[in-house]
Amino acid sequence: MNDWRTLPEMRPFVHLEPMETDSGSIVPNSCSTANNLTVLQHYVSQLPVGDTLEVGLAFGASATLLSLYHHKRGVGTVHHAIDPFQTSQWGNAAMKHLGRCGLQGHFQLHAEPSALAMADLVRANKKFVLVYIDGSHLFEHVMSDFMLADQLLIDGGILAFDDSSCDHVAKVVAFVRANFSDAYKEESPYDITAPAQSWWKTRLAKLLGRQQLTIFRRLRASTRAWGTPLTNF
Repeated sequence: MNDWRTLPEMRPFVHLEPMETDSGSIVPNSCSTANNLTVLQHYVSQLPVGDTLEVGLAFGASATLLSLYHHKRGVGTVHHAIDPFQTSQWGNAAMKHLGRCGLQGHFQLHAEPSALAMADLVRANKKFVLVYIDGSHLFEHVMSDFMLADQLLIDGGILAFDDSSCDHVAKVVAFVRANFSDAYKEESPYDITAPAQSWWKTRLAKLLGRQQLTIFRRLRASTRAWGTPLTNF
């Protein structure tokens, strides 16, 4: 796939062009950052063929990019997004844009809270090569998203936390680092967006608590069992 900035389907997010909603048009103002989209594009181009999942849809920047990936692969895979507020809060902006781009066949919306939608996907034995968590930023919701994502990811799959500088999200990220190190290996987004400066940018962002996107690769199922001590985080 070409650089996402050159793709016509991504124009509203690159040039901040108005998008159609149920009540008129609006300039997209709550989207994944350019760096996040660059990182997501890198990973989906490297991962095995398979469905992808995100928590949070809003205007649909990342959903458009990931649905395009499935469309161009042409093997029947689908991008899933969970957002109970797509109609009530976002005026179906993402759904309308995906429809205009002809991507409906490679996209599925789950319009209910992530705890319910992800549990349904676990029960259905669904597996994903990438899970992007960018929904509610309350600690308890992000923790629930992580625990369910852990059951949905394939070994070798990518788990991405957006807004990980937010205190609530950062606390979950710290929990993963401290207690799931046997199952997840952290990878630096700066290796993709700024490879020449990756070492010091990674260290500085962690030191200041300003890392926007945190990436983990799932290595295997965790060996945590009943009675496993909790490592402070």
